[in-house]
Amino acid sequence: MMFYIVIPTIIIGLFFAFAIYKVVQAKGRKPIIGEEMSGEIAEAIDPISEGNPGYVRYSGEYWKARSEDTIDREEKVEILEKDGPVLIVRKFKGK
Repeated sequence: MMFYIVIPTIIIGLFFAFAIYKVVQAKGRKPIIGEEMSGEIAEAIDPISEGNPGYVRYSGEYWKARSEDTIDREEKVEILEKDGPVLIVRKFKGK
């Protein structure tokens, strides 16, 4: 009869210990956003031009972007750098 209480308690305790371990592990990681984005390809969601920022989609996320080039919707762009929450992009000149 004691097993009906002890075994579920141990299983739930192990689950919570694992969950807390993963949360602590995730909080200790550095963000992977920034320098690694330079050179990556994104897709323009809005028309973008000098003085007229818009949004791009990169890895499934929407980012505000600005460019000195004139970029149309759904055009591929290359990420040059990240300026705070804004990406600096240019037209993709690759394949």
